[in-house]
Amino acid sequence: MEVDEFDFGSEDARNLNLRSESERRAFVDSFVPPRRFKLDDFYEGGKYFVYGPKGAGKTALLQYIRIKAEEELSAAAEFYFFQSSFSESELNAFKAKKRNENEEIIDDRSLVNADEAAIFWRLFFLVEAARILRRSNVIDGPASDFHKMVEISKLISQSKNVGKRYPVLKEFHIKLSKNPEIQIDGDFAEATPADLSVYLELAEEKLDSVYLEQRPIFLFVDEMEIYSHGDQRDDLRIVAIGSLVRAVRNFNERFFDSDIRIIAAIRDEVAERVSVVQGEIYRIIRDKGIKLEWNATIKSGFHPLEKMVLGRIVCQDGEFSGYRFPIDDSELEAAHKKYFPGKHSLSKCLDLTWYRPRDLALLFEEASIIDAGRSKFRQKTLREDVLKSLGERLWQDALSGLAVQYTRTELDGIDRIFRGGKPTYTRPDFIARISDLSDMYDDVAILSEIKWTKILEDLYRVGVLFTTEESTGYKNFYFRGDPPPAFSKAFTVSVHQSLRKELSIA
Repeated sequence: MEVDEFDFGSEDARNLNLRSESERRAFVDSFVPPRRFKLDDFYEGGKYFVYGPKGAGKTALLQYIRIKAEEELSAAAEFYFFQSSFSESELNAFKAKKRNENEEIIDDRSLVNADEAAIFWRLFFLVEAARILRRSNVIDGPASDFHKMVEISKLISQSKNVGKRYPVLKEFHIKLSKNPEIQIDGDFAEATPADLSVYLELAEEKLDSVYLEQRPIFLFVDEMEIYSHGDQRDDLRIVAIGSLVRAVRNFNERFFDSDIRIIAAIRDEVAERVSVVQGEIYRIIRDKGIKLEWNATIKSGFHPLEKMVLGRIVCQDGEFSGYRFPIDDSELEAAHKKYFPGKHSLSKCLDLTWYRPRDLALLFEEASIIDAGRSKFRQKTLREDVLKSLGERLWQDALSGLAVQYTRTELDGIDRIFRGGKPTYTRPDFIARISDLSDMYDDVAILSEIKWTKILEDLYRVGVLFTTEESTGYKNFYFRGDPPPAFSKAFTVSVHQSLRKELSIA
């Protein structure tokens, strides 16, 4: 095969191609789960959060669990994305493309009140469970009573009294079932919020009685985002995310002994931002979740991220059609020898990234375009030619990650500090750089009011910067597991090599 014929995955896992059996097989067989991950923890309800930094592969891991649950448990599954996590262009592109089956977009823009958000999620998860049960033709016996209670709850949610208390439910646009077997007696136009709570409890009791062992239900909820505006909108967004975390926890605990699970992803930075106001949120996520980290030091063999790249080659190249799962290291080595120019060329590619699945998908997407028509990647392509595009996308991604805490003006100031600057700064150099630019530009002057040590810590955490120890020359990278240094003392900090072309750093 030629290098541009391979699908190395997607920079954004929301756009993974998983419709055909061959696409799903290539994805699952090449996927390397993170350390301490056990599928049974998620099957049995012991774990139900996936968390980690931006680009770490949270959405991909949810998709992996979904496919495995469908294959191993005959599960019925649905995948939900939040409208707020898309830019306008991303949302239009996502809606326009032929999406994978059983994927939905949730309009979460109105979820700004804690009480409203809590009742919204409680109703939403029950409505979705009912929809999946109907799709699976589970409609008789206790399921029939459950469907009826859900339909009544939906009717009550649209009553004027409930609408006054929970306006967000009016925007929910709930569609009532047209199933003639569901007969609802009575008029619920005057129903109250108390009535809604009663029927939601009845619906939950009925769902508890539905036999799901042969067809368990999994709802996968992708991450909800925060973009800092520096005003009341930030507080409202924090409320919405905190309510979602509690709703997922409450549902899973309520139905722990049933075969129905909600599994959700959340970004580290978002969880930390919410936890500043609602301290228990991070504890819930940490206790009931698995963190995605790819910073393991490998003494021999391939790094897990290298294995995923080579695994995708093995799964798609007909020469390896007889491979067995899990893919043997000898086949990974054969794939490396066939398509890469040197013994350590793939590991050197990893050093151009921030040790995230997203980065490698992006790098090889670009390398495949540059080396289109070739049977092997060129050394120059992997060392130099990918840097312009890779650096541009990494910088955009870094600013997007920082948008949880910094406003658009502050992000412009951060860009100005590093663009056209030096590759390496000592502590006095960096202070002088901010001081000089603050006199000329308001966006940098705003930043000078924030402790500059915090800015450096945040940039170190997202991968933009690394530090060098003066005594040993050792380079510290956060994404490799090195803790941030004390920026209040003497330091030497450098801009990551992949960003220097993008930032016009000589």
